[in-house]
Amino acid sequence: MDNKWRNAFGGVARIWHALGRDALWVSDPQAINYILGKGGYAFEKTPERRATALLLGDEGIDGADGATHRRQRRVMEPAFTVPVVKAFSPTFVQYAESLCLQWTDLIDGSPGGSSVVNIADDLNCAMVDTVCDAAFDYHTGCLQNADNQLGKSYMNLMSAFGSRPSSARIVFDYFTEYLTPRFVAALYRNLPVKGFAKLRHNRAVAYTIAGELLEQRLTGNLPGTAQLGLMDVFARATVSPDANSRMSRSEMTSQMRIIMFAGSETMTNTLTFALLELARHPEYQHRLRAEIRAAGKDGRARGAGGIALTDVEAMPFLQAFIKEVIRFHPVAPYLYRRPMENDVLPLSTPITSRSGKVIREVPFLRVFVLYSPFQDSTG
Repeated sequence: MDNKWRNAFGGVARIWHALGRDALWVSDPQAINYILGKGGYAFEKTPERRATALLLGDEGIDGADGATHRRQRRVMEPAFTVPVVKAFSPTFVQYAESLCLQWTDLIDGSPGGSSVVNIADDLNCAMVDTVCDAAFDYHTGCLQNADNQLGKSYMNLMSAFGSRPSSARIVFDYFTEYLTPRFVAALYRNLPVKGFAKLRHNRAVAYTIAGELLEQRLTGNLPGTAQLGLMDVFARATVSPDANSRMSRSEMTSQMRIIMFAGSETMTNTLTFALLELARHPEYQHRLRAEIRAAGKDGRARGAGGIALTDVEAMPFLQAFIKEVIRFHPVAPYLYRRPMENDVLPLSTPITSRSGKVIREVPFLRVFVLYSPFQDSTG
C-alpha cells in the first residue's frame, strides 16, 4: 500500500482517518527527519499512542514527554553507551549458543533428522532471558521452561495486546483524541479483554521483581563510577541530590518494565524476520556461512580462539544483511505524531499537484495527525 501511494502521490498525501479526522501520510525522508529532529518535542505522540505507552511502561521513558522525557533520557544514557552495550556481548553469545544447542538436540532427536520449530516463540524465550540477564542480572530461565512468573508474563505479550484489533477497538482508539492519555490508559487497564488482562498480570509481576532488584542495589555497596550497569545507574539516580539527575522509585520500576518489554520484543521481531529472509534466500545463507568461516579462521590464526565482536562488526555482508532486515521489517513500521503548532514540512523530492503546481514544502495545521511509514520496500 505504501509503495502504491508513494508512486501515485509522492512523499506526502492527505488522508482521512476514522471519524473523518484529517491526517498526512508522510514518507518523504527529509520530512520525516524534520518531524523527528525538530527540537525533538515539537511533534507529540497521538493520544492513543501515549495511552499505549503508559499502559506498557507507566511512568517510563516511552510514555514521558517534554522536560520529563529529557530528564529520564539524561539519567539513563550512561548505561547505553557503546562500550557498555558491547560489554554485554558474552551474554548475548551465551544465550545464542544455548538456543542453537536446543534446536540441534531437537532436530537430532527427531525421525529423519528434521523437525518443525516455532522460531518466533523460541526467540522470544531467548530474548527475554538475554535482556533480563544483561540489563538487570536477573535469570528468567525461559529457554529451560523454568517456572518464572516474570519470564512467562513477557511471552507473546505484544501479540496478545496489539495484534489484529477489532473494528470497535480501532474506533475507540480514535475517540481517545478527546480524552487524556492517563484516563485512556486507566480504561485499558480495567477493560475485561484478554490482552489487557495479560498486561495487568505483567505489570503486577514486573513491578514486584523490579522493586526487589532495586532494593538489593540500594541496600548494597554501589560500585565506583567507572563500570556502571543499568541497575547501578538506576540506584544512583534514586538517591541523587540533583533534581535534574534524579528519578523516583516509581519511575525506575517503570523504566525496568519498558526495557524488559521493548528489548525482548524488538530483538525477537528482527531476528525472526532475519531467519525468515535466510530461509527464503539460501544464497544468503551460503554467503553468510562463508564469511563467518573466514572470520573464524582469521580469529584462530591470531590466537583469539574464534570470532570476536570486532570480527562481527567487520563482516560486510552480515552488516549489510542486518541493515536490510531492519529496513524491510522495522519493529515499528508506522509512526504517528501530532504537531503542537501549525508548521511547514520540507520535502526532499518535490511533488506535482493535479493543477500542475510544483510543491517543495507542505503547510499543515496542528489538528492534523502525521502518519509515517518506516518500512521501505523500494528495493
